[in-house]
Amino acid sequence: MDVFGVIMADLVPLYLLIGVGYIAGRYLDVNLHSISRICLYILLPPVFLGAMTRIDIQPSLIVLPLITLVSSYIITLSALNIAKRIWQDGTANSIASAAVNANAVYFGLPIVLALFGPHGASIYLFMNLGGAINNASLSYYISARGRFTVQQSLKRLMKLPVLYAVVLGLVFNYAGITMNPIAEKYWDYAAGALTILGMMMIGISVSKLGGLSIRWGELGALFLIKYVAWPVMLGAVIFADVHWFGLLNHEIYALMIILSFMPLFANYVAYAAENNLFPERAGSAVLLSSLFSTVAIPFAYFLIKYFGFN
Repeated sequence: MDVFGVIMADLVPLYLLIGVGYIAGRYLDVNLHSISRICLYILLPPVFLGAMTRIDIQPSLIVLPLITLVSSYIITLSALNIAKRIWQDGTANSIASAAVNANAVYFGLPIVLALFGPHGASIYLFMNLGGAINNASLSYYISARGRFTVQQSLKRLMKLPVLYAVVLGLVFNYAGITMNPIAEKYWDYAAGALTILGMMMIGISVSKLGGLSIRWGELGALFLIKYVAWPVMLGAVIFADVHWFGLLNHEIYALMIILSFMPLFANYVAYAAENNLFPERAGSAVLLSSLFSTVAIPFAYFLIKYFGFN
């Protein structure tokens, strides 16, 4: 099967889940706010905790999450500063919240497994750790600041259990504590449920308006950040390493390129719903970004082949 066929085989089920969410929201009166709370407070914490304990942290790869962590801060805070000069109604916070990370795990992991195998997938997950940490902290805080004061936003952030789950998972990893078979089984259940509900939230949010809710300036800014700023940022890292540092290898370069073209992350909808920050527009943006991946991911693979990183 060619690369486009591999990618589509993983994308089609995700698109079907979005469709199921639309039907549930339109005809079964499923509540977006309730689903987002299930994801944020019940499913995300054990999934992140288990993911942190599973990562094989090697000293030679320790720079990878630092790269995504720093890149995430630079892009997000730059986006917030620029967007605030254009929008004053919370839209800037919504845009910056979405800039933090990509749908790298539940959308991207099946594609990475198909293209790079288990070894590449383990490196990919560790690389995304920096973005995952910001996802659980910076993204939610910025989203909350769109509607609340600094003090209120920090209180809401401190109530977010996934933040503590990430820290606890890293402590367990360092201490050599792993999940037993029963915990592994229920981690798989939680990860599967989060994938299903996370993608369904996109369809549910769109269904509440009976269609897409789009502000073209906002959508353009989101796509500019996701498909220009992130590839340029990680491309600059690759360029610097190739010409000056020599710390990484071609496999990592290829994974960076794939990561930089992943769509907007599904938790963006959950954060928007939790903080009443235009969840319908967030859902529409994530939906369109996910559909655009049928073009973006094959283009990323073309760049990998073009530069000889395959």
